[in-house]
Amino acid sequence: MAYGGNNLMNMVLHKVYAAQRNKFKGSGNSNGFAYSYDVTDVPVARLVANSSTHNLEMDLKTDVTAMGGIINFAGNLSMMATGKLAISQGKLSLTALKIIPTTNNVIDRAVISLINSAIVPMISNTLSTIPIPQLTNVFGTGLSAGIQTAKVIAGPALEVGARIAGRTGIAAADAPGNLASLNSGNATNAQLIALVSGAAANELVKATTPALSHNFDKRGSGAGFGAGIKGTIKSSIPVLEVKNGSGIASTTISFTGLKGGIRIPIKGWTWLSLPAPSVKVVITHDLTSSGNSGIIKLTGVSAISVSFSWPTILKPVEAVLKTLLNGILTLFRGMISNAVSGRKFELFKLPSTIPGTNLGATLSFTPGGLSYFKSSIQAIVQIRG
Repeated sequence: MAYGGNNLMNMVLHKVYAAQRNKFKGSGNSNGFAYSYDVTDVPVARLVANSSTHNLEMDLKTDVTAMGGIINFAGNLSMMATGKLAISQGKLSLTALKIIPTTNNVIDRAVISLINSAIVPMISNTLSTIPIPQLTNVFGTGLSAGIQTAKVIAGPALEVGARIAGRTGIAAADAPGNLASLNSGNATNAQLIALVSGAAANELVKATTPALSHNFDKRGSGAGFGAGIKGTIKSSIPVLEVKNGSGIASTTISFTGLKGGIRIPIKGWTWLSLPAPSVKVVITHDLTSSGNSGIIKLTGVSAISVSFSWPTILKPVEAVLKTLLNGILTLFRGMISNAVSGRKFELFKLPSTIPGTNLGATLSFTPGGLSYFKSSIQAIVQIRG
């Protein structure tokens, strides 16, 4: 999920207005009138929740002149544009755009007709070309997040839902607890909040980190007896579990064909099947930023420890068997560590523009803005432009 507020929408309008000032003015002739118009200030946008007709409003201050016949009008009119931010061909677009004069001035009906028939369509064409931020463009490329839903919620905030391409049944990210920061800045300093569900992050970890196995047959001696242990030790594909605002990566260690042996003088080897213990082992990791990326980085493996009751016949060599087993666990821990250490999973990747546009901006993670949140990973992104 990704969230943007009024500040981000107004940042876009400020940039477009400054770069394309001439597109916000025009002139022409219609039905015997000569007219001109000029949107004199940057349009001001407001996201609107709980409306069935529109979810975005823009205030427009417009100078209008109209001359023809007995009409000679010049004045500054207030107009309001309304539209609906919706998904069109896989992108977030502004649809159902309408513009209506909201001024209280008494205006001749002929001038109103001219504004509606000639000036409003020209302003509407300009507004329809304004790029809409594609909030999902802050997710990492490995997520291949495609826009699935878009709506304006109380806050107000534009909420855009996404999912990993080709994957279904993955739990959605949590909603952020506080949307106030999305509307507390200004048109040159905005914020965006993006969240990846723990389940989606887990898909990245599982897809790129292997399961391991190691066959062993170790022998030793003690108290005049030979001792041995053999079998196969395995580690599962690592998983990441996020809940209650914390994340734990782990792998499950298990054994198959585990046997312990004792060699009695003259009699030879006796092998007994041992319990097949299973234990969850923590894979250490960091949730951190690296340049313009927000990543999970695996760093190592905690110590592996297993215990069980040894059969009575093996008691004379129990100490030797424990030493042999600990050596196997140490070796296998090193194998896992070599396989996972340094692996990085990119959850967020910040562009050098307002997401999904060609409007330049500086994006960065706020201090402490990359964190676990409930059952998700949250990024609070500062956008300066």
